[in-house]
Amino acid sequence: YQSHHMSISALKSKNDIFDVARKLGIEIEPKSKKALCPFHNDKKPSLQFSKEKQIATCFSGNCSAGTMDVISLVERKLGITNVEALKYLNPLSKETTSYSLLQKLEQRSKHAFTISKQVQAYADFRGLKGDLWYLGAEFYKNWSEQEKQEGEQLGVLKKYRLNLFSSAFKNRLVFFLRDRNNFPVSVYGRAIENNNTVPHLYLKNGQKGLFPNYPKASTKQLILTESIIDAQSLLQHKEALKEYEILALYGTNGLTNEHTEVIKNLKELTEIIFFFDGDDAGNKAIEKYIISFQKLLPNIKLSKVETPNEEDINSLMVGHEEVGELFSYLVAKRSPLFIPSVVEEKEVVAQEQTKESHLNTQEPNNLIYPTANAVYSVKGGISKGWDSLKITLSVSNENLKSRLKLDLYEDKQMMKSAREISNKLGLDMATVEMDLELLTSELEDYREGLVNNEKRVGEPEKQTLNEYEKKQAIKLLKSKNLVGNFNKLIGDSGIVGEENNRICLFIIACSYLIKKPLHGLIQGSSGSGKTHLMNKVLSLLPTGKVERMTRVTEGSFYNYEEYFFFHKVLGIEDLDGLEERALFALRELQSSGEIRSSTTTKNELTGEMSGGIKVVRGPIASLCCTTKGEIYEDNMSRSFLIAVDESGDQTAKILDYQQKRAAGLINEQTEKGTAQQIQNALLLLKSCEVINPFATGLQLPPKAHKIRRLHELFQYFVQTITVLNQYSRETKNGKLITAKEDVQTAINVMFESIILKVDELDGSLRSFYENLKDYIKGKGEDTTFTAREIRLNLLLSKTQLHRYLNDLLELEYIEKAMTGGRNTFNYKISYWDNIEKLRAEIKEYLNKQLEKL
Repeated sequence: YQSHHMSISALKSKNDIFDVARKLGIEIEPKSKKALCPFHNDKKPSLQFSKEKQIATCFSGNCSAGTMDVISLVERKLGITNVEALKYLNPLSKETTSYSLLQKLEQRSKHAFTISKQVQAYADFRGLKGDLWYLGAEFYKNWSEQEKQEGEQLGVLKKYRLNLFSSAFKNRLVFFLRDRNNFPVSVYGRAIENNNTVPHLYLKNGQKGLFPNYPKASTKQLILTESIIDAQSLLQHKEALKEYEILALYGTNGLTNEHTEVIKNLKELTEIIFFFDGDDAGNKAIEKYIISFQKLLPNIKLSKVETPNEEDINSLMVGHEEVGELFSYLVAKRSPLFIPSVVEEKEVVAQEQTKESHLNTQEPNNLIYPTANAVYSVKGGISKGWDSLKITLSVSNENLKSRLKLDLYEDKQMMKSAREISNKLGLDMATVEMDLELLTSELEDYREGLVNNEKRVGEPEKQTLNEYEKKQAIKLLKSKNLVGNFNKLIGDSGIVGEENNRICLFIIACSYLIKKPLHGLIQGSSGSGKTHLMNKVLSLLPTGKVERMTRVTEGSFYNYEEYFFFHKVLGIEDLDGLEERALFALRELQSSGEIRSSTTTKNELTGEMSGGIKVVRGPIASLCCTTKGEIYEDNMSRSFLIAVDESGDQTAKILDYQQKRAAGLINEQTEKGTAQQIQNALLLLKSCEVINPFATGLQLPPKAHKIRRLHELFQYFVQTITVLNQYSRETKNGKLITAKEDVQTAINVMFESIILKVDELDGSLRSFYENLKDYIKGKGEDTTFTAREIRLNLLLSKTQLHRYLNDLLELEYIEKAMTGGRNTFNYKISYWDNIEKLRAEIKEYLNKQLEKL
């Protein structure tokens, strides 16, 4: 070996023991020059390094390492031979030539990461920290021509002209794959752009090496992740998983021979833990790997972390606080995995073969019941009513067939049919009667299963929280300024702008928790986003508490089951499409909490028809959308009127969000996680009665429209806020006590709705009128204007503007100044009100009362 390479003494002089120790993963304290000894269970640093002597000595009585030079340190740490250690340390060997290039690459690309804002933004978006690398345009700037040629052969550079190169890993975050000596041997580049034009990339030598490194020889429990980015996410919280080693696979098909060889040689390994994505691909990959590992390591325990549905490790890290605790909890609650042995599989097959034949229901319109005597086929399926069992039956025996219709619940029909079948097919009548009795029992069981399945489909899946989710939810519910925190989370869930409207609607929706729920009427012009706002707010509520409707027929409300709407939130996307009868039913559900109708009913057991009262019970909370709030006088008095923000600033926010989402800069998994966090908190809230000691000390502005009903709505609004704060409010005789800040919050949130109740202009009309005044003020208050002029300058449709102008004419806010040619009118503002002054007066009126509470 030495004849072809440098001498051992020269080799030692070229390798500083401190540098080699760091490459081997041994961290040396700068002052004491000591490290935790890797050769025994060392809790206090006992491995002493000497710069002058280039040796390391373990002074622990529990260790046999003794004194080591740089060569013996490498031998012992890596568990390799003397010759292999010399190769490891020899910079002239063939292996270390590529090592040297990749080490230089590792050093330069880490610097490139610190100067690349684009890759730093991606890393922040993914929540990635620690040592990260990026192969930017200049990482090979100081490379020699030979090194560039080697880089092109390796695959980190692309040659596009004579002696001109570019980075092959541009726009990718880089991770280094390592060999058992902890040297980088390959590179994985993860695309930082969210599209298919820039794929993830490996070097030309492929998926060589492991990430983050080879597991320690002493590994007992090994976590396998689906991807490198997931492994990196776990590594950032290694303290919470310190008893586990982490190893990344390279996708759902990314178990390489190097992986299996390394895992097979872990002598102390007791368990392999799959921490894959919570989707079909991840689950199928685990099923595949179970078989592989049971054959490879039959005595090793296999288990699976139950990753939440449609989540992965990285999305969990980005979307949650206290991530280390979450990871620790999920791994601790992992499920064991197994597959049946060959013997077990044979036993299962044998049991299935010995079972008696059953009704074949694979074809619902052709139910087949074979017996020893004939084959009975029920054509067209069966009805789901309980009062009869009418069927169309085909019975065949060899080449003979009998067809008939009968009700299996009619004894006379059964006997007559049995006689006909027996005569036609040449069978014993008693045998046919027995077959029909058994068929009846089978069909009854089948029908019951159909009905129960339909009920289950209609029932929402019950939501349960694990201990971590419950802890996080309680932490939120106990927080100060809970309503403000909810509002921030609502924004983080994807509702852009609309800060006051969104929290107001959220509180209204949450009023399903109180005896007298609230109702919101969302008003805005066509295309203003009112339906989107409503649906986004409703999506924050627990599953099963929301019923959304796009279209409602006039009598449908009366036909629901009695408790279908009980303490639920009803969302109607377009109130304008409801007929008067449906509107009346909705108003009754809102006001009295139930609708009662006289109707003819059928007894499901006996089939008897009789008159009776059908009751559909609430109470309900509701959110409805409309473009014509002013025509729903009765509904408006029962509801909080919410005007969608149609300002230019809000439009700019929405456009900015849409652009970021299209560019892949919006993390939809994070938004879903935030929405789930809000749902989890609401799941822990209970319906409670509320005592408001401040109820008599506050009066709303007497100018408000329908002041009696508005004052009542205000009290229920305060109750809802108190119930939301139930984890931090005092109780008396089992009832929550309202705090002064609950009243203050209610006034702050309700203020815009109070203004709309005082203002005789509805929300969208007020918005148009203020924009019109701003436009005319720039020209002079006496300036006349045409409809066309306003339509072009305020960017309104002809229909929309026509309605606004007619409403303002009727309310005498504008007047026709003169008539132009051929149906062209000029208009003039005749009444210049001051809504800001009115707002200030009402705010002062309410604040003075608050100070006295």
